[in-house]
Amino acid sequence: MIEPLRTQQEINRLKDYLYKTNLRNFTILIIGINTNLRASDLLNLRYGPVCRAIEEDIAIPITERKTGKRRNLRLNRAAKTALQAYFASRRFQNADELIFTRADGLPISTAALSSGFKHWCKQADLVGNFASHTMRKTWAYHHHKNGASIPTLMAMMNHRSQRQTLDYLCISAQDEIDEYDRVNL
Repeated sequence: MIEPLRTQQEINRLKDYLYKTNLRNFTILIIGINTNLRASDLLNLRYGPVCRAIEEDIAIPITERKTGKRRNLRLNRAAKTALQAYFASRRFQNADELIFTRADGLPISTAALSSGFKHWCKQADLVGNFASHTMRKTWAYHHHKNGASIPTLMAMMNHRSQRQTLDYLCISAQDEIDEYDRVNL
């Protein structure tokens, strides 16, 4: 089962590694862990709508590839900052251009992103079963740890059931122990 990055230290280790090695990959990570986009939707983001959303502080209308459902994607401060730095580092020819492409300008496949993500985690000395879906799971895991309810997460992630959302969160035995220890009445 693909795991989330459970600690801020794991997230920071991966962020530090990517920031030092590749701004595109760093930006992919930041967008991935700060939105709940699936890899296919993240790789399909276009320059024009994203740039407009940052400039006007509005949501980006997207249609999820997997579900076909329409939704509005909000970018938080971390996502906007990473995108602005990335946009400043390269030239886009038109509004419909994909934000994230290979060095030769061709689209990145979800399989290539997943393989790359595994490599990034290994290079950052992270231990676990990681892939591109780790980013979406990390987003959900940390929102839940910070108080988001299962029904809210279910709606935000377009899951069909609360059980699906619970399975998605990868709650560990240590999470359960921490929760028992957290509340002292």
